[in-house]
Amino acid sequence: MNIAVIMPAYNAARFIGESIQSVINQTYENWELIIVDDGSTDDTKTIVSIFLHDNRIKYIFQKNAGQASARNNGINKSKANYIAFLDSDDTWEKDKLSKQIEYFENDNIDLVYGPSYIMNSNGERHILKMTPEVGIYSGQFLVNKLILGSFFIPMLTVMVKKNILIQIGLFNESKSIKNAEDFDLWLRIASKGFSIMCMSETLSNYRIHENQSTSKDTSATFQVIESLLLFKGKNSKLANNITISILNKLIVYYKKFNITSDSKFIILNFLNRANYIFSPLNYLFTIVIKSLFIFYLKSRIKLIQLKSTFA
Repeated sequence: MNIAVIMPAYNAARFIGESIQSVINQTYENWELIIVDDGSTDDTKTIVSIFLHDNRIKYIFQKNAGQASARNNGINKSKANYIAFLDSDDTWEKDKLSKQIEYFENDNIDLVYGPSYIMNSNGERHILKMTPEVGIYSGQFLVNKLILGSFFIPMLTVMVKKNILIQIGLFNESKSIKNAEDFDLWLRIASKGFSIMCMSETLSNYRIHENQSTSKDTSATFQVIESLLLFKGKNSKLANNITISILNKLIVYYKKFNITSDSKFIILNFLNRANYIFSPLNYLFTIVIKSLFIFYLKSRIKLIQLKSTFA
């Protein structure tokens, strides 16, 4: 099999049939679909069993360990040269695989992705799309784009060489980044100098619904910040850009959720880890004078930018 499609599933009975069918409908037929059931308690297995007459489809059950673990399990079980990712509530257009595999004829491309339609629980597309920047990217430019949040890679649109994933160590299974494990992966791929390409064609459909793992998770921002701090620990030369990104993400978080009793010490911890020199001020503006929190963070960003100008 030349392409392995990795599909993690957890209590996915409602939509997984549509997702599987969109793989079966692909005009490119040399694929294997590995469905990793992450401990579902609903009828996921029953729905999947309907499709198992197709010997390209494999079903694996594991104890609940999270999406990263399920994806890693699927990758390790795969026999293909290329890996594509599709969650159990999303779908593809029928020529998704056939069009993407063509780009790998250029040996300089290690990962291909693209824009995605957004649809609701009924499969109706929204006017808006997830539309990343079209082009070929690599090196420090790509790393900085990812760090500063001006660049995103929708998971369901990705096809990547399997040997690249093996080389960088697959997905990080830490619970502290459970909804940011894809971001962590892209950072590590970029930091190793691999080349990625964003195609212009929209071949995927990302479903937004009330039960998906990120729809209710207000800690998603914190998990991205945790990924950035992990990356900073191994890439000290990028400390300034990483700190700016963390401060900007906390500004957005504050505007959306404010600082609650549950979040204030988490935020304080992030700020101290980003730069412990400012710990007294971090405490003052996070715990005591929360009304000036945004002003404080923006001032920190300007200070970093000013120092970089004269460095």
